[in-house]
Amino acid sequence: MKLSCQTGKAAMGVVAFKAEHSFTIHADPAAVWQLLLTPAIWSLRATAFMFAVPGADRLWYWIGSTSAGLPNTGLYELAVDDSQSAVTFQAPPPSRQYTRLTMRPARRGVTLHAETAGRMPRIRAANAELAAYAGLHRWLRRIGAVAEGRRPLPDDKVPASVMDLCLRVPKPRANWVSVTEAAVVRADPAAVWAAVSAPRFDAAPGHVPVACGIVPGAPAGRRGELQYFVVRHEDGTLRSQAVAVSEVLDGFGAMTHRVRPPYDQTRYRVSAEGDQARLEISWTGPAAGSQAAAVARSLRTTLERHKSELDAAASEPG
Repeated sequence: MKLSCQTGKAAMGVVAFKAEHSFTIHADPAAVWQLLLTPAIWSLRATAFMFAVPGADRLWYWIGSTSAGLPNTGLYELAVDDSQSAVTFQAPPPSRQYTRLTMRPARRGVTLHAETAGRMPRIRAANAELAAYAGLHRWLRRIGAVAEGRRPLPDDKVPASVMDLCLRVPKPRANWVSVTEAAVVRADPAAVWAAVSAPRFDAAPGHVPVACGIVPGAPAGRRGELQYFVVRHEDGTLRSQAVAVSEVLDGFGAMTHRVRPPYDQTRYRVSAEGDQARLEISWTGPAAGSQAAAVARSLRTTLERHKSELDAAASEPG
């Protein structure tokens, strides 16, 4: 067991933590190495899932539990060092969080060494280090059980436990605000809903879309759907988020929430208005002063994009 903790000067009360653990696996080194390059091994961790982002080289998306038992998500860049038999999962800057798995020769197989590090508030650091060590301990033993043929490798679909976790979010707080915007679209309500409910990017200056879609194994079009989005900012940094459908409303509509703090909510509703459709979007979350106005502008931009595209499609001949 190895734990370390260092005070960070960049932010008051923030410390760096690191936990390490090793475990000997009696299996073919080549087979263990291939296992380390498989996202499914992350499903061997407690309430966690990882998948490779389609079309993005060595970019993996993580969904799992916080220390408080609430859902969270993260993006990791995969770095493979064949010469050192090491695989590093590094969160994009400015985060310093990473997890590294390293293989070392052993008399009958390999010794797998795991280390994880990051930064967090000092008040939670000691407990976090102990929890991290315990998590590595369990994870390495489960990886060993798979490598030695004593346990099946999880499939590449999000486990039911992770989907359930993503739906267990705190209720809106009393000081949250709600912002609603609406627009009338010259299209059939079903066509409007199909456009709104599909995972896609909103045009935003300085954002380059990387990938979006439905998390592998999650249901589509019903409660529990999980959509993910990855963008690259103009400064090169990567950002990601996931959105869960917490409730499907009657007709064409859904209530969604972000799968990470603060778990803000967005409600989409499409209804018939004569021979057209009315699209309404409502956001509920923490916002003070000018933030609420910024949210309203963002909602209007989304509405205007849908309206422009659908109106144009309705005007096309045939």
